[in-house]
Amino acid sequence: MRSGLLRRGWLGGRGTSLVAALVLTSCAPTTTGSTTTDAGPSGPTYTCEICSCRSASPARPANIYTVIETLLEGLQGHGDPGATYVGDMPVHQSAFWETPRIGFTRAKSELGCLGDFHFPPANSAPLETIIADQVATMEDWSSEGGTFPKASGVVLACKSSTQLEAPINAALTAGVNVITVDSDSAASNRLLYLGALNRPAGVSAGETMLGLLGTTTGKVVILAASQQTANVAERVQGITDAFTAAGRAADLDVRFELSPDAIPATLDAARTTHGADLRGVIAVQGSFSALVGDWIANNALQSQVKAVTWDTASAVLTHIRNAVINATMAQKSYFYGYLPVYILYAMTALGPDQTMALLAPYLSGANGDLLDTGMDVITPTNIQEYEAYQLECLGVTAG
Repeated sequence: MRSGLLRRGWLGGRGTSLVAALVLTSCAPTTTGSTTTDAGPSGPTYTCEICSCRSASPARPANIYTVIETLLEGLQGHGDPGATYVGDMPVHQSAFWETPRIGFTRAKSELGCLGDFHFPPANSAPLETIIADQVATMEDWSSEGGTFPKASGVVLACKSSTQLEAPINAALTAGVNVITVDSDSAASNRLLYLGALNRPAGVSAGETMLGLLGTTTGKVVILAASQQTANVAERVQGITDAFTAAGRAADLDVRFELSPDAIPATLDAARTTHGADLRGVIAVQGSFSALVGDWIANNALQSQVKAVTWDTASAVLTHIRNAVINATMAQKSYFYGYLPVYILYAMTALGPDQTMALLAPYLSGANGDLLDTGMDVITPTNIQEYEAYQLECLGVTAG
């Protein structure tokens, strides 16, 4: 058996400095008494000191900590950590998903529950290979006697919104609570989606690019991977919404079905097509972002081409500091691993219905099953503030 471990734009270009050091405090809940699934008043008790870490800081994701505090209040006296196993599976293996893995490991340690963070193949692998791995892992977590233990709950980012639908439904039928993160399978019976809502995030990215362009007209190339991946398609739609609202939809040149290896050649082709009329690039895939910065820097196009990218890999942040990339959309990725553990633990201890009732004030969508963690817009003027929070309050290095 393997073991392993919007609030939109709070930084928003304002660039105010932190007035004091962000302090990381202990966040481990303590457990006392018995650990039965429904132990009542004599069961485990939990505390979360990090929820008040830098309570006055504009960097603090207050919306997320409010959810944690609500769950902990409902969990007091309930839960069996040693009998609760959580599986976590990202959309593919990449540097971006290392931060959620750290959050997952920390939450698992705090609650004392069991679990594994399983990486599918890297994004450079064939799409069907990644999907097949996700399907097989979901089947494994849904049954006894496989590579992994049967899970109490699973959180996954779906590489294909359609092909993961049946495995999600089968897991739920087998008694496994399933939620999605980052990339949804909305037509499945999954209990909840957690993450930056991708279409509003796309709108924010589009508006950010429009703000950078100002009155400058010209073409903006959108670099995207597979349309089968829900988060990609929704981000592109959001960008399109923003440009349509501004009367500039005709300025967009959308390139789908790209891989990281194709980015330089795709941008070369766009430059050949558009010439001096090429004014912007938006990369909606984290694995494309540094490559966009490299291409702009290598071709000395900083004064001509504005760039908005996704995520906060180290090379991306370097390009931000050097004003090669003008803005990057930062997901609250640590909480993509951390928060689902708390939600799934609560669903195991209290049941899905009671857990959803606790979460109801924070949910949106027609079915009340969307939990928006929000996005931050990182720019050359606010990057120091962002990095300080990541390191000193979450204990991770940005990028």
